[in-house]
Amino acid sequence: MNNRSLLEVAEYISLISSVAGSFAAMVSGQVVFATIPLSVSILLNLVNRYRFEQQTRQSTNAVISQSHQQILTDIQSLRSVLSQSAKVDLNTVQQTLFKLKEEIAGVETKLDRLASLSAFEPSSIIEGISQLANQYTILSKSLNAVRQQLDNLPLLEKINSLQSSLFSLSEEIAAQKTEIESSSSVETSDIELIKSNISQIIEQCTALQEFLDALVYRMLSDGGISSRVCSDEMETRLSKIVEYHRQQRQKRQKYATSLEPQDESSV
Repeated sequence: MNNRSLLEVAEYISLISSVAGSFAAMVSGQVVFATIPLSVSILLNLVNRYRFEQQTRQSTNAVISQSHQQILTDIQSLRSVLSQSAKVDLNTVQQTLFKLKEEIAGVETKLDRLASLSAFEPSSIIEGISQLANQYTILSKSLNAVRQQLDNLPLLEKINSLQSSLFSLSEEIAAQKTEIESSSSVETSDIELIKSNISQIIEQCTALQEFLDALVYRMLSDGGISSRVCSDEMETRLSKIVEYHRQQRQKRQKYATSLEPQDESSV
């Protein structure tokens, strides 16, 4: 038995002795038989109480220390788990952010392409053509007003005559070009050659028309130009166009004549 058990047994014995001493004191009339066992019992009770409190304090401290150590261990384990999961989550977040950056860059590229394509919308082109048509109408009205103011100039009569000839020549060329395109007796390569020649004639006609427009502008700016010089220059240009057209017509007629025997033999 340990010391605690001995002290408890001694305390119980002292209590019993105190009770017995009390009866003895009552019988004998001597208080000593009651006081001595009672004093010993009280002393043993104090000793046992102190030892019990000390043991309780030690066991409580041990339990608290053990619990504290367990809590520290659990906290350390939790921190370790949280740190590992944080690393994993951070890597996942970084990968997600990288993918988002790539997707955003792709969206920005598509937006840039759409913005560049939107600049060429048909509606804007149609609107620009409409504006050009309006400007052309205004310009035509202005030119007509200028012509009305210059009706009495001899040079303008010459210009009008040359413009009429030029318009007739252009109509004839356009008609012949349509006729050649619809002809089935001429080879495709020959048609392309003739069309090229006619296109050159039309370009010369266009250049002459531009010269006439510039001439009218100079008349308005300078207040007049030598009729003889301008007429000679316009007649020279128009003569070149007519001569070129005549040569091409002769070549076409010769070519058609050379094809006639072949057509008859094939028939």
